[in-house]
Amino acid sequence: MTTVGLDQYAYKSKVSSEEFTPDNHERIFYWRKNPDLHGWMEQLWEQRNEDLVGNNPDMQFNTVYLELTADDLTDLEYQNEGETLPETTGFFFGKSDESDKESNKEFIEIARQAINDKYRVYYFSWW
Repeated sequence: MTTVGLDQYAYKSKVSSEEFTPDNHERIFYWRKNPDLHGWMEQLWEQRNEDLVGNNPDMQFNTVYLELTADDLTDLEYQNEGETLPETTGFFFGKSDESDKESNKEFIEIARQAINDKYRVYYFSWW
């Protein structure tokens, strides 16, 4: 039985998200209902796509690939450690807890290694 909710993934690839095939990207992390992380990713996406989002107020951050840089991971780490990720709610999102902070740290380490190994890292969510 499948339950509804916020499912979040991180992938690494040598290609852009538009070029993904089953053979050229690899899932490196999975979260289930980590809404504050999702809120942080959504804010980053909105900053990068200000014109697009501003002209389409109904646009949602759902089933979108967001490429993360080493600088993004540094910012995420800082906010995760300082517990300043944006409190995020949604009908299917659940509530963040202390275990999310630990999984975020684990993800950051894995994603940094992927970037150091010359991969591109993407966040993707579905709800």
